Amino acid sequence: MHPADIAREVQKYPFFETFEADIVMQLCTMLRPVSFTHGEEILATGKMNDRLFFLRTGEVEVLVDGERVRILNQPGEVIGEMSALSQKPTSATVRAISKAEGFALEIIDFSSVHPGQKDRFQFLLYKVYSAVLTERLMQTNEKAKLFERTARDLEKAKRDLETITSGQMSYLLMEAKKAQDRKQVLFVDENKKLQLLAKNVLGGTGVKLDLAESPDAASESLQNNQHDLIFCSSQLASRLPSINQKFVMTSPLMIDLQGLESQPEVSNFISFDIEDRAFSSKVLLTTLTKLATQDLFGLQKYLSWGADIISRPISKSADREPLKQEMIAHFKSRGIRGSLLDRCQVSAEELLMNAIYDAPVDASGQHIYNHLPRTTAVNLSPSQFGTFCYATDGIYLGISVEDPFGALTPKVLIKYLRSCYSGAAGSLNDNKGGAGRGLHQIIESADLTVFNVQSRSRTEAICLWNLENSSQKRITQPTLHFFFS
Repeated sequence: MHPADIAREVQKYPFFETFEADIVMQLCTMLRPVSFTHGEEILATGKMNDRLFFLRTGEVEVLVDGERVRILNQPGEVIGEMSALSQKPTSATVRAISKAEGFALEIIDFSSVHPGQKDRFQFLLYKVYSAVLTERLMQTNEKAKLFERTARDLEKAKRDLETITSGQMSYLLMEAKKAQDRKQVLFVDENKKLQLLAKNVLGGTGVKLDLAESPDAASESLQNNQHDLIFCSSQLASRLPSINQKFVMTSPLMIDLQGLESQPEVSNFISFDIEDRAFSSKVLLTTLTKLATQDLFGLQKYLSWGADIISRPISKSADREPLKQEMIAHFKSRGIRGSLLDRCQVSAEELLMNAIYDAPVDASGQHIYNHLPRTTAVNLSPSQFGTFCYATDGIYLGISVEDPFGALTPKVLIKYLRSCYSGAAGSLNDNKGGAGRGLHQIIESADLTVFNVQSRSRTEAICLWNLENSSQKRITQPTLHFFFS
């Protein structure tokens, strides 16, 4: 480019518009057009730099320790002023993130300036530096102000979350203490971590806690004490003398189908991840409270205290789509996005379908609608209405569907689980809808699925998702809890 063409362009830049025309023209004789391809480094951390760059077109990023701290994309943006001024290695990497063009000013070129003009040029050069650094300082101050405000907001949110979590734990402890009346609990597991967790969590409720790490020790404790509740690992359950409604079988993470099938009389089952200590503590405390109070139902038990639970009736098959769309809109308004909502929709659809087509039974226990194609419209009578609930507490997202029938049994649940996880989903229901595939999809879509059943009275299915893992593909096997009374 001719110096006159360069002068016409750079005069529009903030740091040239106050310069005298003859100075601008002389500076422009020193400016050289430069261009950079996408990904090309303009400056490299730790390298010496003796050029000043003025951006003309394109975008460049500024990286400090590999982290992007700024994007420059305005004509006239200055690059390299700090290193050129200090004559020290650059403290940041500047890289083109699109094709970029600009002008470069070699500091050494000032040696060719007429001696009578050298002081003037030196003054103007430092004027450019001071203007650039002043602008940078103003921007830094704005960022510092924003960071300070954000830090205050985060600290407040942290205190609020701690208060909410503390409130929830206090509530659960209070309920457990009211119910336990010095109840006696036996916890049987070989895992030392789980024993310590049980001691810290269950022991803190005021119950009398006995720990056993072997069937022999558990049998001795059972002979000598009258326990109100027994937690036992699925690996050891078959070696205990007897199992009853007080019994809770436990399993790490996955659904232990073999253990469940070998103990068909088990009415309560929980699985959890011992590495997730916070949620495992909540699981144990919630389970203790549910069984000690015999109050199994409620999505709120798995969310932080005070979470806003949205509740809607399920009266007909045509309700499914509006209910799902309302739920998705609510979660989006809370900032939840991505694949988590897709998984949530899958579970919600299957739960709603079950409440409408599979759950309703007549007085003799015969299914009323599950022989119908799922495209057939169904209008439930008021006594058959279900309830759809959903909520998030900022840590977990949860949905639940409840029906007034209580037709699900442990035997049926385990049978369907076995068919699904052995690759034979659909083989158990002849000429009927569902065939267990829906159950499989519900469990596979959620991080935790909970079934609460009061026989011949009500069934509640709860699905929970951990928002912290919402951007990650789940790699663990499904986590399942069920409680039958």
